[in-house]
Amino acid sequence: MRATVPLVAVGAVGAVALLVVLNQRPTGGDDVRVSFDEPSVDVITEVVVSGSAAVDGVVVPDGGAVRQVDGAPGEGSAAAFPARGQPAAVVVLRNAGATDRLAPGTGAFAFGADIRTDVEPDTDGDNIVQRGLWQDDGQYKLQLDYGTVSCTVAGTAGRVLVEVAEAIEPSVWYRVACERDGDTLRLTVERPDTGVVREATGSGPIGAVGMADASSPLSIGGKVGADGQVVEHPDQFNGAVDNVFVRID
Repeated sequence: MRATVPLVAVGAVGAVALLVVLNQRPTGGDDVRVSFDEPSVDVITEVVVSGSAAVDGVVVPDGGAVRQVDGAPGEGSAAAFPARGQPAAVVVLRNAGATDRLAPGTGAFAFGADIRTDVEPDTDGDNIVQRGLWQDDGQYKLQLDYGTVSCTVAGTAGRVLVEVAEAIEPSVWYRVACERDGDTLRLTVERPDTGVVREATGSGPIGAVGMADASSPLSIGGKVGADGQVVEHPDQFNGAVDNVFVRID
């Protein structure tokens, strides 16, 4: 069992920025990227993962299905997850080898995705990208809570949680990204069709971010256990997800 670590929660929203900050992502190549463009199918079962890390991806159904739909303009295809109240399905990524390429340790890293909700979110826990559970040795996670985007990163020294307080609108594409640099966590929520970007930052001790086992899954669109199977309450994302990335410096 991991030792108790402090939590720092921050919800301040930064100033609105213009289109000049579009595509706010660190420079360099992605370790992991999932665009859901190939192959062209109706129901997605296998996931093409690109990037420098050796990572495999599949869809794990719990009675539901992930379907390929149109992404944002100019972005190809996206993955649509089951609607609210329907059986769940989650995309699961795992390291292909014994080396944990999904663990950032103490280094700077970023992760994010493009998202579009189908309905106005009125629940807590629409998971976007997640690796690790709250009680695990480490965790990084992007989610929606009642329509507001939040990010949390936890490590050996503590946990930092940041939230952009303004709720997103349904049926609109947004680009969300969370970056950790030392003890600072920065969350950006961008609406590409208007160029408006909002951000929140927080700081506190985090330490090394990693898992006890390199086989620990990274999930997209919901929550899974250490075995990679969908949990009883999967916090299913109700909408579409595209251009998922993890970048570790």
